[in-house]
Amino acid sequence: MIVRALPFFLLATLTIGQERNDLFDKAPPAVESALHARVDEFYQDHVQGKFRAADSLVADDSKDTFFAMEKTKYKKCEVGKLTFSENFTKAIAVTSCQSSWSFNGVRIPAMLALSSYWKFEKDNWYWYAPPPETDVNTPFGKFHVDPDADSKSPLPSNPASLAGGILGQVKADSTALTFTVGQAAQQQVHIENHMPGAVRLTLQTRGFPGLKISLDKTSLAANETATFTVAYEPSSSTPVPDVTVNIAVSPTQQLIPIHIGAKSASAPVAAAH
Repeated sequence: MIVRALPFFLLATLTIGQERNDLFDKAPPAVESALHARVDEFYQDHVQGKFRAADSLVADDSKDTFFAMEKTKYKKCEVGKLTFSENFTKAIAVTSCQSSWSFNGVRIPAMLALSSYWKFEKDNWYWYAPPPETDVNTPFGKFHVDPDADSKSPLPSNPASLAGGILGQVKADSTALTFTVGQAAQQQVHIENHMPGAVRLTLQTRGFPGLKISLDKTSLAANETATFTVAYEPSSSTPVPDVTVNIAVSPTQQLIPIHIGAKSASAPVAAAH
């Protein structure tokens, strides 16, 4: 949700204890309104797929960069926070845009938090390419922009590629468990979250005779690990089922499949993958 500007008297109440300079960093209303309108126009051009029109809002020294960028058409965009600097002649705008990630042929709806750089010249605000060594804001945290890359735009140049990297940060240390028929045993798989934000796990199983399946955590903060446990209790009337249990990950909407199988007591031990 985008937080809109607060009335001045409420803002003053909430900023007690802040550095005094914070109150003087707020742009004059006319300046903020002018930038807001330009940022909104820029992203509405992306919503409508009018990239030539968007180019008219790009600074002359950044037109080559904008031309080389892969253009993304968004479903909807809304301007959020505007942060000014250099005596209100430069600014960073954060805009939320509805889009989708593409991964393994699946389109995943997502809300992107996009940062863009703006400078005031020739009596108006213009988008410009950010300096090297900067970061990109995404729904899953900040990702570093390679300063040696061809495009230094704050917009993700390849959302599908970025999506693959994001989804790969929540993973299992094994995707197969093998039990020996007639021998009680318990095995575990560890689900690791290497994303900068929290994710939620949901165990998708209807239960199977002879197996006890559990997940010790449903919410994983950054760099935390959950344990998926399967306990096999032999029964003469119930063989080990050959099944796949899915662990759903939110908000990435990915599925981590864990295959459960069996081997006979005389068969060689097969390594889990």
